[in-house]
Amino acid sequence: MKFLGSIKTQCVKDRVKETEWEDRQQIADLVTLERIIERQGPHGMAEAMVFHGLKGRDPVEF
Repeated sequence: MKFLGSIKTQCVKDRVKETEWEDRQQIADLVTLERIIERQGPHGMAEAMVFHGLKGRDPVEF
């Protein structure tokens, strides 16, 4: 999971520590959400759809 090295926020780092390996898709989703937020929002329609889906599924982390 190469994307683990790109985690910037403490929130996502803490979530990685407490999440089981079987739930690694949730971590990948949080990293994607973090990346989109860091870039000041989604760029393009497809990324906007992903962003809103992740935001709705993980409202606490958002």
